[in-house]
Amino acid sequence: MQAGEVEIDETYFTGSKRLGDERKQGVTKNKRAVIGSVERGGRVVARYVGATANLRDASDHLNTYVLPEAVVFSDEWPGYSENALAGRVHHRVKHAARVYVDGNVHTQAIDGFWSLLKRGIGGTYHSVSERYLQNYIDEYAFRYNHRDDSRAMFFAFLGNI
Repeated sequence: MQAGEVEIDETYFTGSKRLGDERKQGVTKNKRAVIGSVERGGRVVARYVGATANLRDASDHLNTYVLPEAVVFSDEWPGYSENALAGRVHHRVKHAARVYVDGNVHTQAIDGFWSLLKRGIGGTYHSVSERYLQNYIDEYAFRYNHRDDSRAMFFAFLGNI
């Protein structure tokens, strides 16, 4: 469970031929929604939720992965309503007004993870089916969560067996 300061955000993989193809903006065919949260200075959790993300997906993610005493930072997406937040302290960054950082209010950690995930899938794997998308998300979450490990990645894998 994530505690302290937690950033939450959703992203979409779009494209007509492959999920990692971001060149066709606005195309809704093959759109895949992913919701994720990252504890500042800590771990990330991300889940594929289907063709679109909604209030229920946000609420489920928060209730499953984020402790009630956490302070939540998000953008202006309506899914992060008071119902989904269930009484958590919440701060929004106003991307629509071109404000990306306002003191301690930002979503730069989760946005950075989305960038790593999308560039990794698009640049390394090129094509990812919907069936295996969660596996690729899990791989990049594992890499992100072990980015500060002093041991080699191979031994981190062995430790999980």
